[in-house]
Amino acid sequence: MRRDVILGAVIGLVFLVRPVWVYLLRGGSRLPTDAPRWEKALTWIPQISIYGSLAAVLASGFLIAYLTPGSHIFRTRRRLRTDNPLLTGTIRFHAGISEFLLLLIYAHIAISFWHWFFREDGLWESMTGRSLNGIKHNLKSRLLGILGSNGATPDSR
Repeated sequence: MRRDVILGAVIGLVFLVRPVWVYLLRGGSRLPTDAPRWEKALTWIPQISIYGSLAAVLASGFLIAYLTPGSHIFRTRRRLRTDNPLLTGTIRFHAGISEFLLLLIYAHIAISFWHWFFREDGLWESMTGRSLNGIKHNLKSRLLGILGSNGATPDSR
């Protein structure tokens, strides 16, 4: 359990440093300056959801570490029952919010690919630091080749 607490602390520190890096040192949003105002406002929903969910996962994980009988993570000795309803509820909450966070991460990745593959607004390149257009064009040509090859050729009509 000690490793879990250390990992949680490291993840927490990384996610505390990231907003400082993005908003103070990199100048804020990576959306193009000509993006519509509604889109800029809409980008805050996943950011707040991801950060809020991560904070809830970390807080509930630390609470689990604190409530677990025999755990000396926070240098306190407690006599708690193993059937502690608060511990059981915290574990359920932790598992549920972790699954929600994973769903948000998948959605975030999918939207990033949408920006890279379809919108082509430079957002992907600003996140990765380099252009991946060669890979994108290869994937598009393969996809169009698969979709276009339904057995009929232009000469067979």
